[in-house]
Amino acid sequence: MKKLSLALAILMIALALAVPASAAKGKGSFGEVPLYKGGITVDGKIDEAYTKLGLKIDATQSFDTGRYKSDAKAWLYMLHDGANLYLVYDVSDPYDLDVSKYPKENEDGGAWKNTGTELYVDWGCTGAVSTMAKVCAWIDGRFWGAGGTLTAGDNVKTYVSEYKTVIDKANKKYVLEFKLPFNDGAKIGSEIGFNAMITSNDDISKGNQDHITCTLPGVSNSAAEFKNVTISGTEVKMPEPPKEEPKEEPKEEQKPTENPTTGDPITVLAIIAAVSGAGVVISKKR
Repeated sequence: MKKLSLALAILMIALALAVPASAAKGKGSFGEVPLYKGGITVDGKIDEAYTKLGLKIDATQSFDTGRYKSDAKAWLYMLHDGANLYLVYDVSDPYDLDVSKYPKENEDGGAWKNTGTELYVDWGCTGAVSTMAKVCAWIDGRFWGAGGTLTAGDNVKTYVSEYKTVIDKANKKYVLEFKLPFNDGAKIGSEIGFNAMITSNDDISKGNQDHITCTLPGVSNSAAEFKNVTISGTEVKMPEPPKEEPKEEPKEEQKPTENPTTGDPITVLAIIAAVSGAGVVISKKR
């Protein structure tokens, strides 16, 4: 009996060790990212594939209701194609979106203070900052990506294949869209740690970092506290538009041909009689 209990204890310990750190320490899961093979063009537009099929994540929460309270609202939609993660932000932002005033020194350092997003992906689901990827991207179209050290380097393409933003100043909205190649062994069936923060400024030229809305209040680069998303193997497709049945053209009624000489029955009989009579007369003449 003791041997059995010991064996069970060892098994439970082994299973516990097999769980990724962020799954064990984190706050749960955002859900499953569906597999979509319909092809996605990264153009800064929110395709119906995202809204109808993708995983939707709420990023409307203020990072800190004291210092960083935000009136901006943001929702994220995610899909994958088996090799890349597609992510689009739909942001309603009441603050300054005039990119003509944007500071140009936002390649590193305090760049995260400017209007845009800080995106964190723990591809290996380790819960460790040392292997976590971070992407900073701004509404003027610039971005950088890095891993571990959280500083920009020459390995941007390792983390971001494509990025596009579209701003609608009139309606105080913008869209950020990413194509992120899988990293650190991530594959279908994997869980990855995830977090996003969206920064807004009263004056875009100053980088005030006045307002931050987010997916996880109070959590920035603490990978062990991220929620996970699952790279699902469930394939989804856009519904095909209903086929229109070919419309039958209305058939025209075939009207009898009216021929005043031959078409009327009485006329026909008269002609026959006349011809017969003529035949008789001719015979007599002969």
